[in-house]
Amino acid sequence: MLIFGLPIALWTLLCLMPAGPANAETLQVAVIELEGFCMRDLHGKWVGLMPDLVRELGKELHFQPNFTLVADGRYGAYDEKNDTWSGLIGEVYHNRADFAAAPLTITALREKHVDFSYEFMDTGLTVVVRRPRWKNQVSRSITFFLGVFDAGVWCASFVIFALTGFFLFLNDRYNPREFRARQAEHSARDTSVSHALLAQMNDFSLFGSLYYTISTGCFQGYRRSPKSLVGRCLSAFWWLFVCAFAASYTAAFLCALVASRGGLERQFGIEDIPELNPVGTDAFKGATPVWFPNSNTHRFFKNSQDPVMQMFYRQYMAGLNKNSKLANVNTVEALLELVKTDDRYFAVMESTMADFYSRYSGCEVIAAATLISDNSYAFAFPVGSKKLRDVNKVLLTLRESGFINKMYRKYFLMDHGPCWQSVPPAETVAMSLAGEEMARMFRSSLPLTLHSFSGPVLFYFASLLLSAAAALADVYIFTRYERYKQGNQPLQNTAEQPERAEQLPEPEASFGALRFSDDQQQLSP
Repeated sequence: MLIFGLPIALWTLLCLMPAGPANAETLQVAVIELEGFCMRDLHGKWVGLMPDLVRELGKELHFQPNFTLVADGRYGAYDEKNDTWSGLIGEVYHNRADFAAAPLTITALREKHVDFSYEFMDTGLTVVVRRPRWKNQVSRSITFFLGVFDAGVWCASFVIFALTGFFLFLNDRYNPREFRARQAEHSARDTSVSHALLAQMNDFSLFGSLYYTISTGCFQGYRRSPKSLVGRCLSAFWWLFVCAFAASYTAAFLCALVASRGGLERQFGIEDIPELNPVGTDAFKGATPVWFPNSNTHRFFKNSQDPVMQMFYRQYMAGLNKNSKLANVNTVEALLELVKTDDRYFAVMESTMADFYSRYSGCEVIAAATLISDNSYAFAFPVGSKKLRDVNKVLLTLRESGFINKMYRKYFLMDHGPCWQSVPPAETVAMSLAGEEMARMFRSSLPLTLHSFSGPVLFYFASLLLSAAAALADVYIFTRYERYKQGNQPLQNTAEQPERAEQLPEPEASFGALRFSDDQQQLSP
């Protein structure tokens, strides 16, 4: 009994085991190559959202899918004369495939000829445009560096420079506390003034004063600086003016470099279009929408009663009459190539494809606006298919469990695309608009006018009043000192007076004197 019972038990176990791939039913599944949805890897295996979803259905319903690529690569177009379909719908309608696995939208016309499964994904229509590019219209001339200030600022700065040098010259010539004034008094009594002293007397000639003024910003300094209070005030306030001038010029020059006279090619709307009225879609009025001819999208725009959709349809037909090549745009690649090469066109495609190509197109296109969001994807089956009910049950289970959403993130939203870290499209356009507004603001502030630069100019002329007060202080201090000196001078022998008159005050030591050997020899006792 044991010998006969063992085979029976093994046969019973084999019957109870689920059907494996070897003995599972094979179903013909019609597909089209579409990035993200269905594509071949390097080994020729079908990968993407559709193959993964169909294989998961095969595990649950015990069938082996055999993917068949549709020859024309289209979703399907209906021929009313012959009552036939092409593309994916045609494969199912003519029973050449058990079902079609693709992002097929459910329409009333298709529903008459095929049966659709439950929706496994929601979608909509999205506007895809070329990423705005900056058009630089700058042609800088040789005198570009002078254009950051207007003529008034340059003239005022030159006048202040000349006044500073002239006042320093007058100060050195007539201020009793300066070296030249003291030496002029002695040279009037004694003509034997040395060449070294004459050289120092010429340090603040008119030309020397201008040279001193322009060299105050240089690291090498100057041979001799003013010693009087008024001379130091003039030098200090001139240097403050130079600092303000240099800071203003640096800022204005950077603004001139940044504020290039350019602009974005086209600034499409970034809000959802259903919330706008036709007047609010001005950004799209100058461009031509493009979609697949004789497609479900084309029929949607043709039959829509929405004013915005009607406007888009009129623009498309007008563009089709001007450019007959639009009728040959039958693939996503051709559609995107048209958008990327000409900013007069924008594509209208389903949101899932817009998500994919905006991330995997080399950052050249962005999804700018959503037209509608109430479409859905489903599988197409022949009318009366017995497998449809079981497929619907599994699709609902997979959608509720998050499997479909997981696959969508894997192929459409994962971070392995070249643009996955880029700013979202709406923020990208908003940032571009902000940059253009900032550049426009910079351009409006250039060149820097005398009115804008009036603060440093008025400050300098106000400092001249303080310098004048310092000049009076110099004269007063020198006069009081001379009186004090004469009042406390002891009486001396008259025979010593000529000898004392011939004595000259020693010149003040300077770094410049060290550089001239002949002067040093004459200065040495």
